[in-house]
Amino acid sequence: QAEHGGHGTHCASLVGGRTRGVAKEATIVSVQVLSCEGTGSLDGVYDGIRWAVDDSVNNNRSPAVLSLSFELSGVHGFFDTLFDYALSKGVSIFVAAGNQGRNACDYSPAFSRLAITVGATKARYVDGDGEFVDWVTSYSNYGPCVDILAPGGDNSATGGKIEAAWSGDDFDYKAMAGTSMACP
Repeated sequence: QAEHGGHGTHCASLVGGRTRGVAKEATIVSVQVLSCEGTGSLDGVYDGIRWAVDDSVNNNRSPAVLSLSFELSGVHGFFDTLFDYALSKGVSIFVAAGNQGRNACDYSPAFSRLAITVGATKARYVDGDGEFVDWVTSYSNYGPCVDILAPGGDNSATGGKIEAAWSGDDFDYKAMAGTSMACP
């Protein structure tokens, strides 16, 4: 199924994009577990994650990283089961903290202590010396379930966003902000 929204393309290109990716030689395997409108079933999410782990093992892609840039309200325990399985197969898991400005422990998969949960920062002008300091964004979920922070951009009208590939064509880019941009 073709991805229509571009969110997955954007996140994947932050990792392995030819021009802006941090690991340009990485092999990216796309697994879409939600519809283009962001809806889907828990079974579909479970099956997609399990498939990604098994695909990594079956094709001798190691080390491997699973990057999940979505959030579901509530704690769904099957994520711990899946993540335990992934870790046992040598697959590391990074998940976006979520963009509600609330406690990440109340969202899945961010609650899981088996994943590395990533919150978002933005650069903010601090003083007359021209120094910039990263601050946690107002939209980033927070709390004891957040393990690390990374640049996620600023959603304000004047703020900086993270530019990466978009799903239009090979030269299409879009600037976005969110914990999805921090996660990869």
